[in-house]
Amino acid sequence: MFWITETPKIITNKDNYVLPILKKPIHWTRGVANPWAQYGMYMQYIAKQDNFYATKLLNVYDLDLNANEKIRIGRTKLIPSPKLIILYCHTVFGSYKEFAHVANEFRSDPVVYFSYSRKGVHKELHSNSYNVVGCLDTLDAVINHIQSIYPTAPIHAIGESAGSCLLIRYMALRNQSKKIKSSVLISPGFNFVKSIKLMNHYVQDHFLNKMKVKYNQCITNNLLNAKTLMEWAELQYESTHHNSRLEFLLESDPFYLTKQINVPTITISALDDFCFPGVITEESTNLPYENKNITMVITKHGGHISFIDYGATISWSSRVAIEHIRCKLTFL
Repeated sequence: MFWITETPKIITNKDNYVLPILKKPIHWTRGVANPWAQYGMYMQYIAKQDNFYATKLLNVYDLDLNANEKIRIGRTKLIPSPKLIILYCHTVFGSYKEFAHVANEFRSDPVVYFSYSRKGVHKELHSNSYNVVGCLDTLDAVINHIQSIYPTAPIHAIGESAGSCLLIRYMALRNQSKKIKSSVLISPGFNFVKSIKLMNHYVQDHFLNKMKVKYNQCITNNLLNAKTLMEWAELQYESTHHNSRLEFLLESDPFYLTKQINVPTITISALDDFCFPGVITEESTNLPYENKNITMVITKHGGHISFIDYGATISWSSRVAIEHIRCKLTFL
């Protein structure tokens, strides 16, 4: 047998619609089902696809946030009266190019796909602040920009990793008018601080060193000098203009906010995730019972944002997001 088979665990309110793909078994390739091999395949196959389709399909331009700050937008061709908008929020080290393979899946549909690079991603777009889980004001600006072009088209969001955390925060704190109608969150962190405590030291050091290099222009000296990822987390509020660590956590850590999500949301998590450990996912399985908007999907394999199953050209998690969007298209 060349694969390991499992059926996703689905936790949801009994009245929620469950996508057909979630009821089918997943086949993981034996020998490369571990999370590190999964991530390696993701970087080798999916990331290359994203770069290709971002170049081929996305129109790229800068959006002014204020006199000193810009962000980079990537979007597919504008069309008259799209049925819906897809908005993608990227990972901590990603950019507007991530997930462009999904934009390709909708190239013949009445859909416009938007993504953007968060503040500080592009060195030439200088920013004086940085938040590891994203800036709500920036996401607000992107949504307002989309609605200035398409005032009535419903927006359905997809986030991966830190992008999922950002969407959780937005849907809990800023989505009172439901500008975002639904979301799919891939590898969300349900508890930011506890995840850091449980990460292995290699992952912690990798993240810390990469953040210092990538975002050195838009973080405080204290963050630049942090010796551990936990020390970074303790000082993150300095770079986000919060008054204290507690104020930052209450507005940034999904642990405090997921229960407040106000639109239908699918979360996809693997128990072998090396960034957001499975024990935290298992501790969070009460969420769908506390908030009927949430459907939790849990797999044993898939690692962090990878979910590369046997014989697939795009990841299983991407196919879930695609099916979710197609379902919305069908019922519009």
